[in-house]
Amino acid sequence: MSIINQVLKDLDEREPLTVEPGKYQVAAEAPSEQGPDYMRFAVWVIVMVVVIGAGAYYLWLQQQAGAVSEIKPVKANVQQQPQIAEPVSTEMQAPVAVENEISSMSAVVEEKPEIAVPVEKRQGDKKPARSSTVAYLPLKDDGEPAIASLAAPKKPQNAQPVVKKTKPVKPVPNKQPSEILIVKSTKTGIALVKELLETGRLTEAEKNLGDILRKTPNSLPAHELLTGLLLRNNRLDEAKKQLGTARKFYPNNENLVLLQSRVLIEEGRVDDVIGLLEALQSKDKAGIRSTAMLASLYQQKGNFAESLKLYNTLAKAAPANAGYWMGLAVSLDALNDPQKAKKAYLKALQTGGLSLSLGNYARQRIGLINQQNNGKQ
Repeated sequence: MSIINQVLKDLDEREPLTVEPGKYQVAAEAPSEQGPDYMRFAVWVIVMVVVIGAGAYYLWLQQQAGAVSEIKPVKANVQQQPQIAEPVSTEMQAPVAVENEISSMSAVVEEKPEIAVPVEKRQGDKKPARSSTVAYLPLKDDGEPAIASLAAPKKPQNAQPVVKKTKPVKPVPNKQPSEILIVKSTKTGIALVKELLETGRLTEAEKNLGDILRKTPNSLPAHELLTGLLLRNNRLDEAKKQLGTARKFYPNNENLVLLQSRVLIEEGRVDDVIGLLEALQSKDKAGIRSTAMLASLYQQKGNFAESLKLYNTLAKAAPANAGYWMGLAVSLDALNDPQKAKKAYLKALQTGGLSLSLGNYARQRIGLINQQNNGKQ
C-alpha cells in the first residue's frame, strides 16, 4: 500500500501541461480537476489487481509445497510395508478315542478369511502393476484350505522377486496310544473299572480299584476284580494277600474261593484246593463252577466214584453242556459201566461243543465198547 500512496503523491505534484500560443492551431487548456482523479483511480485498480494476483500466486505455491511434503512420508511408509502378507494359521489337535486305538487329527483354521494386498509400482516400470486379490475360501472336507486366485498380477519388468514369508508349522509327533490323552469316561466306580479292563487300561483300573477299596473296604466287586487283575499279571503274592483281606469279609463267597483255588493250583497244592472246595460243598454254598472244578480234581486224583456223583448232578442241572456229559462218561467208563458210558459219550457228541481231541476220544471209546460187545456175542 505504501507503493500505491507514493504513486498517487507523484501524480498530485506533477506540473500541469501548457501549450505555447501560436504553436498549434487549437490551444490546449490546462487539464481540469477530472483528469488526475480518473488516472489515479485507474492506476489504483491496476496496482490492486497486481497485488491480489501476486498474493494468490504466493498462496498457491505454499499449498503445492505442503502437498508435496505430505506425499513423501506416505510413499516412504508404503515402501516399508511387505509386499505380500500371508495369513497366519494355527494348528489344533484333536484327539479322538476309539476303543483301544486313538487317531490324531489336525485341522488348519484360517484366522483371516479374506485379505487383499495391493502391489506398489516400482521405479522403472512402464505401466503400473495391477493389484492382486487372494480370497481364502472355507476349509474343504479333508481339512485343507481352498485358496483361489481371483486376479493374477502382472510382474513388472524390472521387479525384484518377491519372497513369501510363511509361518513354519511344527510337525505333529507320532505318539503311541498310551501317550495320547484319552477322553474321560462318564462312568464311575465299578462300571468305570470294567470299562478300563475291557479296553486294556490295566494300570488305571488297578488305581481305581485301590481308591474304591480305601473308601469302601468291604466292596465285594472291587475285591474280586482286583484279585483277578493281580492273577492276570502273575502277581501271586499280592493276590494271596488281597484274597486274605477279602475272605475276612466274605469267607464263603464262591468267586473268592475259586480265585484262591487258582492260586493254590499255581503253587501245586491240589489237595488244599480239594479241601477248600469240599468245605464249600458242606456249607451248601457251592455253585456249578466250584462243583465242576471239584469233580474234575476228583477224576485227576482217581476218585471216580465221587466225580461220578458230581457229574451226574451237573449233567442234570445243565444238560446242554457237553463237557458235563463227557465227564460223566469218563467216570462211568472208569468204573467199568461201558453201556452207560457209551450213552454218555453219544450224548456228549450229540450236544456238540466238544473240542476236536475230546470228540475223537469219545468216538474211539464208543468204537472200543462196540467191539467188546461184538466180541462177547
